[in-house]
This record gives sequence, C-alpha cells and structure tokens, in this order.
Amino acid sequence: MTGKIGTRYGKHHDLAKRPKPAPITTCYICGEPLGDRPTNRDHIPPDQILPASIRRKYAINFVTRKVHLACNDSFKLDEEYFVHCLIPFAPGTEAGDAIWRKAVTEYRAGKNRPLVNLVLSQAKERVGDVYLPPDKVALDYDLDRFERVVSKIVRGLYFCETETVIDPSTSMTVFVIPPGNDPPDHYKEMLKHPAESKGNHQGVFAYWYVAFDSGVHYWALLLWDKVIITAIFKVDPPPAADATEP
Repeated sequence: MTGKIGTRYGKHHDLAKRPKPAPITTCYICGEPLGDRPTNRDHIPPDQILPASIRRKYAINFVTRKVHLACNDSFKLDEEYFVHCLIPFAPGTEAGDAIWRKAVTEYRAGKNRPLVNLVLSQAKERVGDVYLPPDKVALDYDLDRFERVVSKIVRGLYFCETETVIDPSTSMTVFVIPPGNDPPDHYKEMLKHPAESKGNHQGVFAYWYVAFDSGVHYWALLLWDKVIITAIFKVDPPPAADATEP
C-alpha cells in the first residue's frame, strides 16, 4: 500500500520547477556556515538508490545542495548500508528490479561482498519465539546507521522545502513498512490529511509530509515504489509575529 505516493518516472511538480533559490551559505548537514571549507553537492536522496540504467533511460537527476565535503563524506558508508538493507525488498517494479540487478552484478564481481554478507546475516526467520511465514523475513539492522541516513534525507528535503536547517541533533522516530505489510495506524491516520505527493521521479523516489502548528512533522518516503519509510519529529515553530503597534 503506497497511499498518496505516485508511481511516475517523469518530472513532477516540485523542487525542480521552483524559482532558483538564493545562494546556499549553510551546510544543512551540520548547520554551520559553508565558509571557506571544501564543499561538494549532496544528492537528496542519496544517489546510491538510483541505478545507472534508470538514470540513463529517464534522464534522472536528483536535487542537490552544496554542503561541506567532510560532512557529506561522513555519510557515505552509512548510505551504502542503508540502501543494501532495503534492496531485498526492492524487486517488483522497474526501479526496484534495476537496483536488485545492480547489487547482484556487483556482488558477483566481488564488489561490496562484506556489506552484502553483513546485511544477509541480519535476516531473521523469526521474531522472538514467533516464526515468520516462508515468504517473510525480518532484518535486524543497525538502527543507528539506518536512522542516521533517514534523518539526513528528511533534513535535506526540509532544507529544500523551507531553506531552513533542522538541528542535526533533532530526534526522529523512524518506521519501515516493507511491501506487502499492512501500514501501521499512524500512517493510515496521516493519509486522512491533505498532502501533496512530491518528487521529480516518483517511480524511484517520492515523499509527502504533514506539518502541524505544534511543530510536529510526519514525513513519508517511498523508494522504488516499494518500500515506505516514515519519520516523525518536532521542530520549533517560528516565533509569532509581534502584533504590537510601534
């Protein structure tokens, strides 16, 4: 169940069609000024989720923002881990099949074997004393590494949407909804709120969010039109305008 998130590969009505933003002066990853430190452009979401075959076929380019090179590089291994944790759930769509074939080809060529073996070792046939059905598997993945990447993606999207940096220490509650699983109640409840499905290439990556006046945010991400990830967090709302006459 993908709810409001679309399935198209073509360009969609969001970040790519907005007016050109002001020059970036802050690294959204660490929240510090870019200054004179080395920089590069960060793909939001990580470019690792996009197989080259799909990129070429649909001329896909994810949104990028200038960040500190060191900040960006500090996520490289965790982003690889994040993507490989989700690849077992990817097959079944054009983008999902492509990322699966890429992973298999690279593994056979000897690339990323330690990482793939690590992810495979995390697969569990039972949760506690409950054995899962033959077509189901649970992944006992490293929550800190996984959620660190989800936080980065959401903070990057938030920065693109608002040009405002979320404090890197902001805590996020993350849920993964694999394909074929019934979404939790909080996801179903959020579907009742009007929210626009966004993403330049929704068959690869799409997202929507609901923001409440209290500062609570609910974000839903969809990878390869297969895997849903939600993140719940709170940001301090902007101060109310002073209505006092001068």
